[in-house]
Amino acid sequence: MASTQEVNFSALKMYRPLPSFLEIKESSIEGRGVFTSIDISKGIILGLTHVYDEEFPDSLIRTPLGGFINHADNPNCKLTRLGRFFLIEASEDIKSKDEITLKYSMTKYLFPKSEESKIKKWFDAKYDIENN
Repeated sequence: MASTQEVNFSALKMYRPLPSFLEIKESSIEGRGVFTSIDISKGIILGLTHVYDEEFPDSLIRTPLGGFINHADNPNCKLTRLGRFFLIEASEDIKSKDEITLKYSMTKYLFPKSEESKIKKWFDAKYDIENN
């Protein structure tokens, strides 16, 4: 697995549609997905997926990275919120050539109560999330 020293964190500080170690390819899950070209250790931040901004119709700006992540019931990544920014983080070690996945229903836990209803409805509709 890649150690913290092996991942170029300075590349994550400057916005890129996709970090250099991620690529979009045909997915066996759905359409196209995001795949890693290196081994990634648990806890590594892979990039920015969404930005919260109330001026946009859905209050979220989705990045290219956020647009190609596929759902999995047993995902290898999770979303982490940092202020207005949503980052994808490896929740387990990921091997080179593996697809990066999220459990879409995890998004409902990222929002404060004041924002939760509006944004959760959008995510539920967009990603066909069941209400629990």
